[in-house]
Amino acid sequence: MKRTCLGLALLTLAAVVGCGSRAESLLEKQIAGMNKTADAIEAGASEAEIKKLTDELAKTGEALDALKLSDAEKKALIEKYKDQVEKASRRLTEAMMKKATGAMGDMMKNMPQMQMPQIPMPQMPTP
Repeated sequence: MKRTCLGLALLTLAAVVGCGSRAESLLEKQIAGMNKTADAIEAGASEAEIKKLTDELAKTGEALDALKLSDAEKKALIEKYKDQVEKASRRLTEAMMKKATGAMGDMMKNMPQMQMPQIPMPQMPTP
C-alpha cells in the first residue's frame, strides 16, 4: 500500500512538474512548428504543405492568446524560452527570405531582355 501511494505521489509530482504548464506546452509546440516550417521551406515543400504548417502555427498562437496569461506569467515564459524562440524565429525568417530571394532571381531570369526603343534625338539648329 505504501509503495502504491508513493508511486502515485511520484507520478503526480512528475506530471505536475515534468510536463510544465499548458502555456509551456503550447510554446514548445510553437517552437517545434517554426522549425518544422523552416525545414519544409528549405526542402522546397509545396505551397499547400507550407500553408498547412503556417495554419497550425496560427492555431497554436491563438491557443496561447486564449490562455490570457498575466503579465508576470508572460514575462516568465518569455524569459524561460527566449533563446529557443529567437533561434527558431531567426531560422524561419532566413528560410522565408532565401525562398523569396530565389523566387525573385528566377523571375528575373525568365523575364525577356528589354530593349530600349531607339528614339531619334532632334537636331539642334546650327546658328
